[in-house]
Amino acid sequence: QQLQKVENEGSRTSEKETPNQRQLKAVREEISVLENLITRKLINAMMKAAPDAQRAMHTLARLDVIFARAAFGCEWNGAIPKVGETGSMNVIGFVHPVLALEKRLVNEEKREGLCSDSVVVPVDLLLPGKDSHQALLISGPNSGGKTLSLKSFGLVSIMAKLALPIPLANPSPDESVIVDYFDYIKAEVGDNQSVVSGESTLMARLNACSSLIQAMTSATARGKAKLILLDELGGGTDPLAGSAIAQSILEKLISTDPMCKIVATTHSPQLKAMSLNDERFQCASVLLDSALSKVGGTIEVNDVTTR
Repeated sequence: QQLQKVENEGSRTSEKETPNQRQLKAVREEISVLENLITRKLINAMMKAAPDAQRAMHTLARLDVIFARAAFGCEWNGAIPKVGETGSMNVIGFVHPVLALEKRLVNEEKREGLCSDSVVVPVDLLLPGKDSHQALLISGPNSGGKTLSLKSFGLVSIMAKLALPIPLANPSPDESVIVDYFDYIKAEVGDNQSVVSGESTLMARLNACSSLIQAMTSATARGKAKLILLDELGGGTDPLAGSAIAQSILEKLISTDPMCKIVATTHSPQLKAMSLNDERFQCASVLLDSALSKVGGTIEVNDVTTR
């Protein structure tokens, strides 16, 4: 009875609708039909244009990356390197971008206190081609910048692979920047000593070097340009024994492939003397400038030169 009462009330209400109301209702229904039709047509058009829109987005992203690289180069005196395949590197006055940014922030704070600005000391990164020595051993005092120079070699190589300009202190059009393409860039800095596995510092370093040698001597890596970065090789044990182990690792790496380039830091006199007896090795040193030292701070690297 209640349902029939509701239906009767609805029928009486519809009978009371004026012609204008019925016409408005019909117009609204027609508008709704047209809106649905337009929506379906737009969706079909967007689906057909989706591949073109996706290609446009990829193109815009690539353009954005290109302009970002150009802006980075203009901001930090970047130079476009020449890229070859001989494993050589010739970068005079490289400025580490992380240090440069940090110095800029510090200098801005100093200007508020009317203090003198500090600068990032550039580093020369030199590696010859495949017809010359394969290993470069960097020595120098503690906190002199050996590890920073080591990491700079890797950073410059990666920046060249990413088509990023190389930041320089004083870029000159007369000096060409050369950073060859390295298919493999491996770094061994510090140790991955694990308490759970019970490894000592020496064993952790030896296991890491063993894995590195296996990776570099594999069939997929053979014949391709490689850059290997080794920090404080031979540490964690007796100096004489560590030097002997380090020498065997270096000789093993460079004897497996003439396309393998090694940059290593060391305090060992035995390793530094290898350049006197083996032409495959060359020694470099970080030079300190007393005018750049700071009380309680770190002495900056002044230069990396071969000798």
